[in-house]
Amino acid sequence: MKSKIWGTLGLSVLLAACSDESCRDGQVVSTQPESQFNQPGSVADFQATSGDRVYFDFDKYNVRADQKDKVCSMAQWLSKYPNIDIMVGGYCDERGTTEYNLALGQQRANSTANALKTAGVSAGRIKEVCSRGKEHPLVEGHDEKAWQENRVGLVVLANPGCATTAAPAAPAPASDCNDGAECSSNAASDVPMPEEIPAM
Repeated sequence: MKSKIWGTLGLSVLLAACSDESCRDGQVVSTQPESQFNQPGSVADFQATSGDRVYFDFDKYNVRADQKDKVCSMAQWLSKYPNIDIMVGGYCDERGTTEYNLALGQQRANSTANALKTAGVSAGRIKEVCSRGKEHPLVEGHDEKAWQENRVGLVVLANPGCATTAAPAAPAPASDCNDGAECSSNAASDVPMPEEIPAM
């Protein structure tokens, strides 16, 4: 079931990207009017405002210090749209075994979800936290640049259409991101690891 959800979501994003952009002389050009492309509460708005990826070092699952501002930015964006839920996927580069990378991907997903909770995102809004391992790379390639792009926790908006019907945002919950403070580290994961990581 989870695999179908992620597959459908990935296909939707791919189809949306294909229908909304064209390539001219090697450059991607948007064919959508800007008002639709960056509509508040949209996936494009989320990606442009805060980004949708938390990057990890090789063979690590702790949120890097240089990624904490990004996590805070994600949490602040989500506080504006309280009806939008998220899913978090943990990804790995192609090195290592499938089994190892599924476990590492789960730890990265857990760390990303926990960092978002520490930054003020309600646990109830995080609908799924799962590993994508190395089996579903975000970027194709066999070099350090591609590997870095695949060592991520990817935050996906589960229901972006709800942003337009959301009630006015409540004041942001108390978090480590208010008043410019840094997010605290997430030393331990409180998102349970599944007994068995399902095959994707």
